[in-house]
Amino acid sequence: MISCKPLVFPLLLALVPVSLPAQNSAPAVFGYRNFAAQAKIEEKFLAVPDAKLAGQHLKTLTAEPHLAATPEDRKTADYVAQKFRAAGLETEIVSYRVLMNQPKQVRVEAFDASGKRLMSGPTREHVAGDPYQDDPA
Repeated sequence: MISCKPLVFPLLLALVPVSLPAQNSAPAVFGYRNFAAQAKIEEKFLAVPDAKLAGQHLKTLTAEPHLAATPEDRKTADYVAQKFRAAGLETEIVSYRVLMNQPKQVRVEAFDASGKRLMSGPTREHVAGDPYQDDPA
């Protein structure tokens, strides 16, 4: 028995009308025909990121250590909230009471089989010129 199924599909495709865009019209991409308005929007959008301003914000946000639940952390949150409000966003800082486990001391010691201490650490790093070198946090 000879099957005609392989021939039917190409024949059907040949019968389907294909509409080609007119030579004078611009090709439709994402539904747009005129990109002038879209280009203006993109130009405004791409002008928003300002590397210098981002650097200034980063310097402010990283000026001092701000571990969670510290006054410095609150200061950082207030700064970000103020910038959001200045941008016209409704902003609210919500406080949560959570358990924050923070060690009072970090120490690792290694002993040999006889009980002799082989190693103790870590030793505190010293960073010259760091104003927070002796910050207990």
